[in-house]
Amino acid sequence: MSIKRSFVEQDMLTKRKRLGWLGWVTIIVTASFLVALGIWVWRTMTQEPTPYEKSPTVSNGQDDAADTAALYRLTITPQPSPTTNPARGETTTPWVVFRSKDPLGQEIWDAPAEIKAAVVKDYLDAMAWTDSLMFDPDTLDARLGDYYDEKRLAEMRAILAWARKENKVVAISGVKRLPQGTVVSTFSPDGLTARVLDYHAAGEGQLFDLKTRKPIPGAAYPNSMHMVEMTYDTNARRWKIAHELMIYDLEANQILWREEWDSAE
Repeated sequence: MSIKRSFVEQDMLTKRKRLGWLGWVTIIVTASFLVALGIWVWRTMTQEPTPYEKSPTVSNGQDDAADTAALYRLTITPQPSPTTNPARGETTTPWVVFRSKDPLGQEIWDAPAEIKAAVVKDYLDAMAWTDSLMFDPDTLDARLGDYYDEKRLAEMRAILAWARKENKVVAISGVKRLPQGTVVSTFSPDGLTARVLDYHAAGEGQLFDLKTRKPIPGAAYPNSMHMVEMTYDTNARRWKIAHELMIYDLEANQILWREEWDSAE
């Protein structure tokens, strides 16, 4: 039987033509292909593109308002570890810092709310931890580096030396705060240093006898603002108190205390 007759057969009696077995196979195969092609085209046209998350980068301060708003919507890990660029020898952070303005209209480096919350948390945790060991100065001295750094670390060791000599300790975490609370005012351009403003309500210093642990009357202090500098420890993955820059009397509008670089050397 020829291939042509396999496609079309002719009835010998009626002389009518009809599809042969090969014709039916060809139609079925063609129809199946067209159906599969149609399904593939439909899926391709209706499938949504796979979403991707843009890698955070440091803004150069020239981004428009839409870009700045987008930075706030990024998902940020509160305590990420900075990475080092071997080619440049620079340390960069996976969180973003960008140009902004403070309530007074001054230009600052800012960061997402999650990062600022982590800075404040580590600051308050450091003070609570210090108070938890204030009657154990040896352990406190041995572990000060876990929560303090740079100038403030030297000052805290000087304070401990004073406490041993005078047999007195000062509690620092139980202060009452003004409505402004504790806030981050600005960051360094690399995002690894933050400045904290801590607003204390007027009260009395909390002193205790080191041996008996009984309270001792303390001196009164006014409503004040404490300006503190925090640095991010890339190994410990926490913010540490590096400097207490200033204590400002909010009632008298004058500086009560300012960090002196040779006071604890």
